[in-house]
Amino acid sequence: MQDITNALPNNDEKIRLLSISAASKILGIRHKAVTDLIKDGKIKIIDLNGRIKIPRKNLELYIDTESKTIPSGINISTNNKLPQSMKYILNSILNKHK
Repeated sequence: MQDITNALPNNDEKIRLLSISAASKILGIRHKAVTDLIKDGKIKIIDLNGRIKIPRKNLELYIDTESKTIPSGINISTNNKLPQSMKYILNSILNKHK
């Protein structure tokens, strides 16, 4: 029988399983928001005897998939589709990196 330590990659982060709480801390969102993303199928999970675990690579995939860029020349403060709080946050980020 093959030794399992030889079959696994050296980097533990490649196979790390996260709890919903850990994923919510990484994403900076509430526990319920993560469970909603799971229910919507946006984050894939592994069910280990009723314990939900999120492979780190699935969380990274979600982040990569949902990441968007703001086209240059767009004026965030006049965009009526964004909530005021989001306009403030995005403007402060853009001003910091000018």
